[in-house]
Amino acid sequence: MEIVISLAKEKGINVNSNLKRQEIRLDQAVIIKKIPMNMSKDMIITTVSEFEEIKLIKIQLIGMWQKTVVEFVELDQANLLASKWSFLIGKNFVCVVKAVRDYEIWASRD
Repeated sequence: MEIVISLAKEKGINVNSNLKRQEIRLDQAVIIKKIPMNMSKDMIITTVSEFEEIKLIKIQLIGMWQKTVVEFVELDQANLLASKWSFLIGKNFVCVVKAVRDYEIWASRD
């Protein structure tokens, strides 16, 4: 795991689990939810970094799931990933929304 985190840092990706929501540019970020606990940090980082250039990744434990906030360098990158609704990490589908107004989006999908 340390190798993946150091590679992420070499690419300029901030990997931090202690950031406050206000420290993230929400317009350029997505929230990925319902990540199973068996998904390692390096698997999450590797999969998400395939989409585009990432500025920051924040991984949290929420109950029996993991939640990741990903801030992209460009707004278009966040919009593209958020438009997918879900994607695969390993063998599991995870849910994704734009970080702006995420509660409203989750409610409309239920």
